Amino acid sequence: VLSITEFTGYIPLQEAYKIIGTCDACLVSLTNYGESSAFPLKVFDYIAMEKPIIAFLEKIDEFYNFLEEYNNSCIILTKNISDIDNLGILLNFLKSVRLQTTNVNNSHKINFTRKKQTEKLAEVFNSCIKL
Repeated sequence: VLSITEFTGYIPLQEAYKIIGTCDACLVSLTNYGESSAFPLKVFDYIAMEKPIIAFLEKIDEFYNFLEEYNNSCIILTKNISDIDNLGILLNFLKSVRLQTTNVNNSHKINFTRKKQTEKLAEVFNSCIKL
């Protein structure tokens, strides 16, 4: 059996960046996460590196909308669409990745870097201190 997946456990951030850089597309799987929206931090690294993102989500929520706005993502809703429809969506996206016809929303790359997000958090803290 041909294995195309390797489970490595913890990888230091700089080494993870090197691995992400070699990927054709990156995977995010968020299922069974209850009522709250979740934003895996790694997705911001994927966006910073302008990587196509394949996401398996169970509902339309804030994270779904965020990935839609990124414009370089394939979102598979695991509870609402048939497996055949999902396969077609995924195959079309992978074809566009291979042909390099996907487009990145650059405002996501600029606005959601670790530095920019830290600046926004600092502004929130500063406004709380000034009260």
